[in-house]
Order: sequence, then structure tokens, then C-alpha cells
Amino acid sequence: MLTQIIQNEWRIAWRERQLSVLWIIIGGLLLFATFSGWQNFQRIHHERAEAAQLMRQKWENQGDQNPHSSAHYGTYVYKPVSILHFLDPGIDKFAGVSLRLEGHVQHGLAFAAASEQSSLSRFGDLHTGLILQILVPLLLIFVAFNSFQRERSSGALRLMLA
Repeated sequence: MLTQIIQNEWRIAWRERQLSVLWIIIGGLLLFATFSGWQNFQRIHHERAEAAQLMRQKWENQGDQNPHSSAHYGTYVYKPVSILHFLDPGIDKFAGVSLRLEGHVQHGLAFAAASEQSSLSRFGDLHTGLILQILVPLLLIFVAFNSFQRERSSGALRLMLA
């Protein structure tokens, strides 16, 4: 019974052109955001690996010196990129991705991308997580509202509530 109701609601939702166009637009946005997120993930992964390799070479090419002096010389380490970064980048933009390791000094994460941008930039990134968290629930509300309105206008809502 429940599957028949769900199938009927989907059939009606696809017949209404506005909702089917919205489904297609959101599907296209999801594909685009996933593809661009994957490209961004690969670029960031490559950049961080390159920077980590450079810092490792600088650390190893210090030459012979006192270990205490080497600790004061310091180095940078970079936060590894998770494979899920292409779906939702998380707080990397705000928290920073690199940390300076130095003897007797405790540094925080540095080089946050959001520090160089305006406060409106946090809403400007299109990624799969944003679409799934904001646009898909809005679309589901539109579908539910149309279903509710149809039941109300046909008088079936009173029967269901009784």
C-alpha cells in the first residue's frame, strides 16, 4: 500500500513540469559540483604533497648541526586531504591547513583561505554537501506542499485526519 502511494506521488510530481525541471536542475548541479569537487580535491592533494615534499627536503638538507638548533629551525606540516573532501570540504577554508613545528613555540593552524576573502565567501562555494543540505530539502518541501495541497483540495485530507 505504501509503495503504491509513493509511486503515485512520484508519478504526479513528474507530470507537473515545474518540479521535473527543478529535479533536472538539481541533478545537473549535483553532477557539476561532484565533478568540480573531484578536480579541486586532486589539485589540493597534489599541492599539499608537493609542499610537504619541499619542506621535507629543506629539513633533511640542513646539514650537520645540533638537534636543539634544528628544532628551533622548525618546519611546516600539512593536513592530509580526506577522500571525502570532494563532496564537502569541511572547515579547511576557515581553520587552515598547515602547522609550523618549532622548538619551545606552539603555533596554531595557519594559512586559512577564508582569511583573505570577505565574509560572504562562505556561501559562494558550490559543493555537493551544500546541494544535499540545502537545495534537496527545499525541493522535498515543494513536493510535500503540492501533495498536501492536492489532498486538501480534493477533501481526502479530512478523511486521513479522521
